[in-house]
Amino acid sequence: MKPLNKTALILALGISLTGLAACGGGGKKDDDKDDQAQNGFPADFQLFQQDGIWKITTDIDFSRSLTVNTGGNTVTGSASGTASYVTQLSVDYADDSHIRLTHCDEDMPDDFSLQDLEQDFYFQDTDTDDLVCTNERHTYTRINDDTYTIEVACDNAFSAVITATRVSDGTGFNAGTFSFNGPETYPSLNADSGVCGELGGAQGTAVFPDGSGIPDQSFETFEIVAAARSYGQDPNVHPVALEMEFTVTPEAGAYTVVAGGMDPGPDEVGYVQLTSTVFGQTAEDPASILATGGTVTITAITDSSVSGTFDLQTDQGNFSGSFDYDLNQ
Repeated sequence: MKPLNKTALILALGISLTGLAACGGGGKKDDDKDDQAQNGFPADFQLFQQDGIWKITTDIDFSRSLTVNTGGNTVTGSASGTASYVTQLSVDYADDSHIRLTHCDEDMPDDFSLQDLEQDFYFQDTDTDDLVCTNERHTYTRINDDTYTIEVACDNAFSAVITATRVSDGTGFNAGTFSFNGPETYPSLNADSGVCGELGGAQGTAVFPDGSGIPDQSFETFEIVAAARSYGQDPNVHPVALEMEFTVTPEAGAYTVVAGGMDPGPDEVGYVQLTSTVFGQTAEDPASILATGGTVTITAITDSSVSGTFDLQTDQGNFSGSFDYDLNQ
């Protein structure tokens, strides 16, 4: 599954952390092999051997000491934060040597073997790169045939619960609708299939001792992504995604787009962009059209669904449309 990045939790605090895969994370390989024996993976954890659309919910908490060098002095403070993200993944199982994982905003699926997934996604050896802890432990639990959880613990510094729930037996995304009209240069979109998305956010703080001369810091960020698997006239798959980044957890209402994402306030949204290979470049590096102004209106939002409209000004012209998806379907 697509890696979740611990850095996203505390990027604004200037802390560098390693990535957490959406179904497990980096840790000492020997510890994880013990977990594998104790928890029966993969015999009791068969997510990747079942076709379907899976909703992936990840909840993260972390806390750690933070050392900063300033003016020749070393100051130790503390950092803490939380994050919660929800997305979907398509699993197409052929056999243990060919498991196709697809994210709806990516052109091509990734083909893995079950052994690759075990090693690359669950039992990474991060050596000294993981600054959170060096004793990461995983516990895998099958709730029923359609629900699995993975609990990750790093001493007292980091914990996460990843819940994977199969919401459909088919491998095609069908979470809702996504449409827009743009300049004549680009085709319009009116998708009522092949639609999914992602939403969630993170917040964190860093606290330093009184008299250190370093101010306490805090941040909050929330991202909404609406995506469609097919865009344009080419018969090949060209996904398109609308990405919106807020500095608060959004509620229903209108948000003004800040050009270039510069210091948006609570009623504003920064870094709104449309991304697709139809706009140019390659599947690995699709082109993005960045909004320079306009409005995003959130009609309704829950922890796994969102609907709204947008009217965006860009250097390429005006794009306006709507999105409405529920990751439970």
